[in-house]
Amino acid sequence: MTQTSERRDPRSSVGPPPAEPLGDPLLAGPARASRVRRLRSRLLPRGVDLSARSWTLRHRAVLAFLWVMTLAATTWAVVAGPGGHAVLEAVGLVVVAGLTTAIPAHRRALAASAASVALLLATAVLVHLSGGLIEMHFLFFVIVAAVTLYQQWAPFLSAVAFVILHHGVIGTTHPEATYNHAAAIAHPWAWAGIHGGFVALASVVGLAGWRFDELVRDELRQVGEHHRVVLDSVRDAVLALDLQGRILSANSRATALLGVPAADLTGRDVHRAVHPGAHHPADRCPLAGRDAAASTGTDEVEPDPGAAVPVPVTFRLAAVDDDGAAAWVLTLTDVSGSHRALVAERQLRHLTAERLVERAEVEQLAASVSPPPLDLPGLELAATYLPASEALLGGDLYDWFVSPDGTVHVAVFDAMGKGRGATKHAIAVLHAVRVLALDGRPLHDLLGRAAGVLADHDDDLMATAVVARYHPGTGDLEVASAGHPPALVVRSDGGCEFLETVGIGIGVPGAGSSVLRSATLAAGDTLVLYSDGLIEGTRDLDRGLADLTATAAAAAGEDAPTMADRLAREPGSVAVDDDRVVLVLRRTPA
Repeated sequence: MTQTSERRDPRSSVGPPPAEPLGDPLLAGPARASRVRRLRSRLLPRGVDLSARSWTLRHRAVLAFLWVMTLAATTWAVVAGPGGHAVLEAVGLVVVAGLTTAIPAHRRALAASAASVALLLATAVLVHLSGGLIEMHFLFFVIVAAVTLYQQWAPFLSAVAFVILHHGVIGTTHPEATYNHAAAIAHPWAWAGIHGGFVALASVVGLAGWRFDELVRDELRQVGEHHRVVLDSVRDAVLALDLQGRILSANSRATALLGVPAADLTGRDVHRAVHPGAHHPADRCPLAGRDAAASTGTDEVEPDPGAAVPVPVTFRLAAVDDDGAAAWVLTLTDVSGSHRALVAERQLRHLTAERLVERAEVEQLAASVSPPPLDLPGLELAATYLPASEALLGGDLYDWFVSPDGTVHVAVFDAMGKGRGATKHAIAVLHAVRVLALDGRPLHDLLGRAAGVLADHDDDLMATAVVARYHPGTGDLEVASAGHPPALVVRSDGGCEFLETVGIGIGVPGAGSSVLRSATLAAGDTLVLYSDGLIEGTRDLDRGLADLTATAAAAAGEDAPTMADRLAREPGSVAVDDDRVVLVLRRTPA
């Protein structure tokens, strides 16, 4: 039976329309609030903080305007005031102006709000002195516009609230001091609303100007940031200078090269910034040659007055053809990298020559200890050696030969250390064991006797060793070890068995092993001797032995060279920063 399925085009009008998701009333409120915030951010000014210099200048201008209005109101009250209460209002205004001026400039919100309210209070006093003259009310519009200079919401809203409350409250209690026409005197709150409405319209204009000013500042900031990003992406140090050679601005590369923050560089003489410890005068500085339209050359930068090695640079000084503050652009290019490259090249050539000599020496050493191939019936031998990642040869060596009694002698040695020193130690151990074995020394005494012979050879010599004697006719083998990882027997079916012996490494008192382990190899079985570089990559010996066993079982059916290469490379616990050697002895059908 054939099974079919239909796929409906979601744009098709056939079938019922998809169900509309039910609105979550808990989410509707936050979503609506988010839309309101976005609309408000587009239409209303943010009220960001001005720079300290800009805010201080504006605040001083507002305070000066406040004192002018205060002096005008005080003079009017004393000379032609309508009564004693006018003088009291003027005196109170002087006190308020004094307190406002005393507010610290770092408390911006409080200082701006107090100055705004004081200006409006001075305006209110002038209105009272004029008998509510309607033309005097125009000052409220002027003050509301003036407080937008702060570009902060606190003083602006304080001004609007003051106008409405003043017209309503004072218009109710003392209407003749606030208004000079009958309609407003009869309905003070209505006319307070009318005046507040016009103030609100004036506020809209002020807010629009405020918002447009922020937009222009944002655009200029973006342009400046774009220029800053471009300058900071340049690899050279770039400094803008005025006609006197003072630094106006610097990119990040310049601050890094000179070792001085950008804020501390601004205003400094370029000669003192580049040569802080120099004794020659500025007019002899190559960077001060400002008579030509452009100049280039080489110089040195001292990031620190006590710097032992100045930074070599090339420079270019170019004139700026505009009416801005910057008259020159100085570009400094750090060429120390080129100098270092030349030094590194000379060192590399020297090291290459030394490396070639070392390679030739290592090849001679390797040739002197590499055993010749053995071609015996029923026997397959192979070995793989991989030095540490940065060494040509190390302290891991292997050996094999046929003893006078017909047994096959195989061994792996691991001398402590890396490089030629470890190789020489391993060769010494290998030769001692080889000579004693050929002399007929019993296996249980072989490694201990070799350690005794080497005791006076080198106090720093320390090594481990594993030695096996194999009888080709019977497949029997014996293993002795001096602190070395255990030998591994791999059966033809993939089964594995470690031949663990107890022994002490060469170079340590009591070195050698009198305890032997024995086994018999059937046709297809394999003996594996190896160094600790195969099992110490993870610093977990149990895991290293397990990884080795798994790889050996998988390679049991392969020929000896392939198996040796796999064991040296594939186990997950190999240590790539250590020497690795693997020796494989396999019994084959005779």
